[in-house]
Amino acid sequence: MKAQKHLHAGHRSRMRRRFLANGLDGFSDHEVLELLLFYAVPRQDVNPMAHALLNRFGSLPEVLSAPAEELCTIYGVGPKIARFLKLIPDVLIQTDHFLLNPSHTFLRTPSDLTAMMARRSAPPAVGDVYVILLDAHYALLSVYPRASFDELDVRELALLCLDRGSKLLVLAECVDDPAAPPSDAQLEQLIALQSTLELLDIRLADYYRFDLPCAAPRSAAKDGLLLPR
Repeated sequence: MKAQKHLHAGHRSRMRRRFLANGLDGFSDHEVLELLLFYAVPRQDVNPMAHALLNRFGSLPEVLSAPAEELCTIYGVGPKIARFLKLIPDVLIQTDHFLLNPSHTFLRTPSDLTAMMARRSAPPAVGDVYVILLDAHYALLSVYPRASFDELDVRELALLCLDRGSKLLVLAECVDDPAAPPSDAQLEQLIALQSTLELLDIRLADYYRFDLPCAAPRSAAKDGLLLPR
């Protein structure tokens, strides 16, 4: 115990100095996780906890995306630590909203959309859907990620557009095969959304399907589903 205590003496200070000097360059997943846990677990060696989390979930992104109840199955991880870890991806999503400067970001072509997706701090996963709000000139206003197409609610999307003053809405879904057509249920949902938005003088500008890693998206508009761009 004394040898272990001596080994980790000043460990937090060294890690913090290293981060301040070089950012996260050269940090392994468990070191990044340790650095995060320093702020949730004061005055305790969090190295075993970081290793246990990574052994259980496999990687840092998988730790941060794991359900809170599963995080709490790891020895030493309670609700407070789980809530802290779950906060990280939410902050990253909000940061994306600020980093994408609306005054300089325009989505007029599939290439523009591909470039925007490539800049996101949290890479898309198959099934993810992005609700993209634009002004009348195709300038980006906001991006709202959703876990699946089933989470899209027509009323919620209409209220989002009204709240942000959006005149154009684009949906982008990460799929296994962009060439495959939308399902009948998706088509019905898109048509219902289009009809609702038209009543509010808002246009469903397009529905894109793209695969990984952020390949050029295919538009459903060519099939006559949506209004022409």
